[in-house]
Amino acid sequence: MKKAVIAIIDFSFKLFNQFILKFIWPAPKILSVEKSLLAIIRDKKAVCRFGDGELMCLLGGGIRYQEANPLLASRLKQILSSDERGIEIGLPDVFSTKRLSLRTAENQSFWQDHLSNYRFQWYRSIRRNRTYLNTAISRFYIPYRDKDKSKQNSLLLKRIWQDKSILIVEGEKSRLGVGNDLFDNTEKITRILCPSENAFSKYEQILDTIKKFDRNVLVLIALGPTATVLAYDLGLAGYSAIDIGHVDLEYEWMKRGAPSQIKIEGKYVNEVSNGSVVVENLDKDNLYWNQICATII
Repeated sequence: MKKAVIAIIDFSFKLFNQFILKFIWPAPKILSVEKSLLAIIRDKKAVCRFGDGELMCLLGGGIRYQEANPLLASRLKQILSSDERGIEIGLPDVFSTKRLSLRTAENQSFWQDHLSNYRFQWYRSIRRNRTYLNTAISRFYIPYRDKDKSKQNSLLLKRIWQDKSILIVEGEKSRLGVGNDLFDNTEKITRILCPSENAFSKYEQILDTIKKFDRNVLVLIALGPTATVLAYDLGLAGYSAIDIGHVDLEYEWMKRGAPSQIKIEGKYVNEVSNGSVVVENLDKDNLYWNQICATII
């Protein structure tokens, strides 16, 4: 009897999320990946991105590489509902059937299941009168059906850091741009290495280290949910900071024509089996080592 009642409640909740709420509450306004990238190139604002992982942390849970943290949950909740000048928020463009149809069948299935459980949690946290950027600015390849369009967007993406000095704030084994030409068009690359897992435990130290740099540097952050909070706080401090997580892996998969996520040798890949096991493959003379200005682990 108890199981039957729970099943009925669960079904009713999913019905509310997936069908009733979908039709009585319009989907949020979210720009396409292309228009989002053009807006970033034009406006040079800070960008905070939210995906399913950030929502889980906001609701008080944890994900594979970030344990639950009450302060992180509180900060993410504050940021998602914020409306600060100079700071853009990115959302997954999956709330309308039309936009979701641009994605692969596998990705559509994932988001349909996610929204059947969490659509209400998204809707109650966001501003109805705001236009959001697309979280997929750095998830531009694997989730989408039109791979040619994804390749075009990758060229737009690289214009963000064209001829700029960039500061990459990343997990210890993420190695953004190493072994590919993603950042070959930059003027200078400097790196701060941070924990690959539970980076929020070092938040203040990471933020203080970044703030030692001039505000003219473009800060690119790949640290899971911690990157979302960092981009927000740096934006308030006058920095151009972009939460750009997974951009390097998407670029690698695009270059290889990978049909799905695969392990990349020498890099931390949290979404594949044994992806957290990284075998050192860089010789001591590699330019990467000279780009590291601080290690916080």
